[in-house]
Amino acid sequence: MSEWLSAADLEYQWISELGGRRKPVLGSRHVVLRHEAFRAYADYMETGSFASGIATLLDSMAMLAAAYHV
Repeated sequence: MSEWLSAADLEYQWISELGGRRKPVLGSRHVVLRHEAFRAYADYMETGSFASGIATLLDSMAMLAAAYHV
């Protein structure tokens, strides 16, 4: 993705709090998600680290919007 974004003159920024593989939590309440990877990410979405990543993403979007007067 970073390659085709740079070709479009856009910068790719990895936010580690939002990406990557996670391990499911023992006793996960997301049992309807049968695939372990989906259940693990759903568990992770309930953590403070994920909330921090979302805040970083929103801050970045707000700076972009301000720079382009959107």
